Amino acid sequence: MDNAVAHQLREANKSKSHESIKNEAKVLIASYVDDNHIPTGTDLTEYYQAIDSVLEMHFDTAHTYYLARQGFLEYIRSYNKAHELNLDEPVVPVIAERDHLTISYDWMVNGAQVSLASQQMIEIWQRKRRFSNNDLIESVLYCSVMYGGLNDIDVLKALYQWLLGERDIYQLQLPATDELPGSGVSSKSLALILLSIDDDNYGCSYTQSHTSEDVSATSLQRYIEYIPDDMTLCFLYALKDKKLKKEDVKSFETIISDICKKLKLQNKDKSKPHLSQLIKYADYHWRQMKGGDIDTALAIVRQGKIKTTGLTTNKLINYNQEVIKSNPQPLTWEELFVASYSESDKKSTNSRVYPSFGKNLIKEVQDALKGSKASAIIQVELLQQELTQPNPTQRHASFRMGKELIE
Repeated sequence: MDNAVAHQLREANKSKSHESIKNEAKVLIASYVDDNHIPTGTDLTEYYQAIDSVLEMHFDTAHTYYLARQGFLEYIRSYNKAHELNLDEPVVPVIAERDHLTISYDWMVNGAQVSLASQQMIEIWQRKRRFSNNDLIESVLYCSVMYGGLNDIDVLKALYQWLLGERDIYQLQLPATDELPGSGVSSKSLALILLSIDDDNYGCSYTQSHTSEDVSATSLQRYIEYIPDDMTLCFLYALKDKKLKKEDVKSFETIISDICKKLKLQNKDKSKPHLSQLIKYADYHWRQMKGGDIDTALAIVRQGKIKTTGLTTNKLINYNQEVIKSNPQPLTWEELFVASYSESDKKSTNSRVYPSFGKNLIKEVQDALKGSKASAIIQVELLQQELTQPNPTQRHASFRMGKELIE
């Protein structure tokens, strides 16, 4: 798989993960069968229900339980084949899926509560005289969620790791769309933070970039280009000269939990920050902000419910760096038909190489000379009349050669 492309690596990693769950289920079933031999010639409903209870205890999500039942089916089929039996095969359940409304009653109520809490956070900042490193990191993450539109928990974790690193920020120069007449401002600068996430299910093949060097060759990376908002940039500026040590900084989960406690937002499980009220419903706030133009589809992407990936760091930085002339000079007819000769084309000094236009013209003159003298004169004169643009050197030489042959 060294030369495999990204989608092949994703498929291989996904299959490997599924097989691991199935094999784990088979080990549990084999252990149960060793302790309780399978009865033959009787109804196996109660026996299979006992095995199903074991699987339900060990596989607590719908997807893992579904794969475990597949492993159960494969085990019985192998058992039948090995013992030349015909035991009933267990049924693999079908996972029922139902689409939930993105903007529901809970979203309205909880989202409004998160939005109102933003004023409370501003008051907390105003009362503070000094910000510790943890306070600054907490504020960066909070602003990225509330104003920067980052509700993807994996991207937020990547931003947290970025804060503990070198904190490289790139500058973008974009044409200004709202400059005042006569102001002289033709472009505006934007900060750009490049993040990467280990994602074997949806990512790009690894290439050398800002990612850590211990990434394996088979690992897939998902790349995100994050343009931080003005509030986030204020706290990033406060962190610009600070050296952060991981052991002195709170964990990501602790920071999210502390924010929820300060703002009295629900966070039932500290180990699952993506289920906290702050992360789950913060999009209500930034979708209501003045000037925001974000539809439901983009909001789902920003929350990480639909995976996307950008260019790798080096490719993004070097993308479209060639100089493009904004006002190119128009070409003349002569320049259009002048041949460009390469060294490989010049095999010998005696060979005569003509451009395509010249070749066509020579053929027309040669065909005209195949007839009588009178018809040849008429054909050559017609060619001169049809081709009235300035004569390239080869065209002029062709007409002169035709006339000399006729005379």
